[in-house]
Amino acid sequence: MTEERKELLSTLDELHGELEAADDVSPEVEAKLRETIKDIRKVLDASDETSESDAPPITARLSEAAEQFESSHPTLSSMLGSAIDALARMGI
Repeated sequence: MTEERKELLSTLDELHGELEAADDVSPEVEAKLRETIKDIRKVLDASDETSESDAPPITARLSEAAEQFESSHPTLSSMLGSAIDALARMGI
């Protein structure tokens, strides 16, 4: 397992924990974020032949979520930024 992958999985675990602890996240935003985290894990678990067309929706959803959390949940926003960076380093 590459260092980038380990870092991303760790960030996803931390993000999941922060999401659990956040009280004032709307159910819709929480559901979208959980689905995105699940999709990232699927991409990571898939073979190396994952099509590049799978990546833009994931990174776009993460970017959108990061913007939504920027003022209300800076820790979540920062973690989402870390996940986006890790995906970029992995070429996803």
